[in-house]
Amino acid sequence: MSVNKILLLGNLGSEPDVREVNGGKIAKFRLATTDRAYTNKQGVQVPEQTQWHSCIAFGKQADIISQFIHRGTKLFVEGKMKYGKYTDNQGIERWTADVIIDNFEILTPKSDNQQNYPAPPAPARDPLQDFAPAPPAPTAKEIPGYNPPGNLWDDPLP
Repeated sequence: MSVNKILLLGNLGSEPDVREVNGGKIAKFRLATTDRAYTNKQGVQVPEQTQWHSCIAFGKQADIISQFIHRGTKLFVEGKMKYGKYTDNQGIERWTADVIIDNFEILTPKSDNQQNYPAPPAPARDPLQDFAPAPPAPTAKEIPGYNPPGNLWDDPLP
């Protein structure tokens, strides 16, 4: 058994690059995660360090990203690492490391990014109006032919 699982929590560094490819969408963006500054045991201050992660989403996820995610958006990403290799225009072999997104959640509050979210349509009617409250359950006296035993706790244990 093996596991290829990446969990990231960070902010988008620029607008996502969304393209139509073979009838579907692909969204690529870079997510910044930052390790806080700290002082190690020897008293040396280690500065804050930012790592940049290349992320790729496909299909419906890419469509959602194109609509709602913008530079600065705080995002939780769940995915897997995929490494690749290609040869550039100068004939140099290059390596890539991408996070293929399985799931994500937008963490930027709606109020911080109001222009990016469309207003939800108002419901035409109350969706709960079709459901009447359930009638109360009958008591033992109201069930015909039911004779409850006496107090079950009065029976001695064998």
